[in-house]
Amino acid sequence: MEGHITILGKEGLRFVPDNQVDSTELYDLLSDLEALPLIEI
Repeated sequence: MEGHITILGKEGLRFVPDNQVDSTELYDLLSDLEALPLIEI
């Protein structure tokens, strides 16, 4: 079963497969959100 990251922010839910995310991209995305996101790993 592939993992995914669920990001809930002002733009809605995004499901990102683990193999398509690196930490830099994730931090950049989180820093762009105005509200604190909910992240499930």
